[in-house]
Amino acid sequence: MRAFFLFLLLPVLSFGQKKWSIDSLLNKEFNLLPIPSVVISPEVGVMFGVFVDYYYKTTPDEDTTTRSSLSFIDVQYSTRRQLNTELFMSAYTPYEKYYVFFRAGYFDELERYWGTTTPTLPNEDFLNIHYQRFRVFGRLSRNLGKRRFAGLGYQYNRFFNSSVDEAPFDEIMPTGTNSTIIGGGPVFTIDKRDNQFSPKRGMYLDLYSYSMFDLKANKFAYQLINADFRKYKEVKKHVLAAQLLVQSSVGEVPIMEKFRLGGPKLVRGLFMGHFRDDHLWALQGEYRYELWPLIKVAGFASMGNTSPTFSSLLNQKVIAGYGAGLRLRINKSKQVYAAFDYARTSIGTDGFYMKLGDAF
Repeated sequence: MRAFFLFLLLPVLSFGQKKWSIDSLLNKEFNLLPIPSVVISPEVGVMFGVFVDYYYKTTPDEDTTTRSSLSFIDVQYSTRRQLNTELFMSAYTPYEKYYVFFRAGYFDELERYWGTTTPTLPNEDFLNIHYQRFRVFGRLSRNLGKRRFAGLGYQYNRFFNSSVDEAPFDEIMPTGTNSTIIGGGPVFTIDKRDNQFSPKRGMYLDLYSYSMFDLKANKFAYQLINADFRKYKEVKKHVLAAQLLVQSSVGEVPIMEKFRLGGPKLVRGLFMGHFRDDHLWALQGEYRYELWPLIKVAGFASMGNTSPTFSSLLNQKVIAGYGAGLRLRINKSKQVYAAFDYARTSIGTDGFYMKLGDAF
C-alpha cells in the first residue's frame, strides 16, 4: 500500500538532508507527499497508483487550538480493472472557526451483488455489476463553541453505463442500477478527537439529514438520516476505540444508493455490499497497543445488519466479525499509520486489508 512504499522512499523524501536516519525521517515534519501506492482488499484485489497527500495547518505550528488538515489527489487502477480518480479535502480554517469537507471523483467499478437483506445468495454465488460513477459530496460547518459544528452538507451521485453479468439468479436481478441522485440538508458534529487521522482520545458525533431528489425522474426520492458516534480512550500505550453507526432512509431508494455492510471500514471480513438495504446499524470496537515505537498491534470485533424497514432492524440476523492486525507508524507528528488487518465473520467469509489509517 502507499504507506509501505513511503517507508521504502524515505531517503528520497528527506528533502535534501545530507544526513538522515530512519528515526529522524519518521519524525520529520512533512507536508507534500507524492508517493506510489498499493491497496489490498477483497473488493479491489490489488489496486495500485499514485497519491499526492498534503498535510497542513492553517495557523502557525505553535497554535494548539487548530488541528491538522489533509488534502489529496489520487489515481488508482486495480487488478479487477477498476479505476478510481479522486480529489479530497478535510480542513479546519484558522482557530477552527469553520470546518470544510469536499470529496469528488470518477470511478469505473466492479461490484458484487448478493441481493438485499433477504434473500441473500450463498457466499460463493453473486452477480457482478459493472458501472461508472461520478460522485461529489461535502459540507461547510461553523464552530458553535467547544468544537461543536453546525452547517449544511450536500451530495451528488450518478451511476451510469451499468451492466450485470448473466447469471441464473433472476430472483435477485437488480433493477435501476443507473441513477442520478442529488440532495442535502443540515449537519451537526461534535468533534473532540485529538487527531482526525488516527485518534487516541476524545469523542466524535456526526448527525445529518438529507432530502434526496431523483434527477432522472424529476421528483423527490427519499429522506436520508445518518448518526455516527465514536469514542476513544488512551491509557499509556493502550488505546480503546468504539463506533456505533445507524443509517436510515425512507422513500424510493435506488439499488446502488442503499446502505452497504462490509468493507475495510465497517464489519471487516464481510465483502462490502454483501448485505445492503434501506436501513443499517453496526457496532464495532478496537484495541490498539504500542508494541514498539513504530509498531502497534490491534484486535477488533464488530457486528451489525441491514433491514428493509427500520422497525425490523433489530429482528434481522446479526452478522459478527473479528480479527487482528498491525499498525506501522509512518510519521509521528501527523500520527499517520499503515494498517494491515485480517478478519473473519460469523457467516464464514474473511478478508485481508492493507490501507492507510485506522478503520474508524
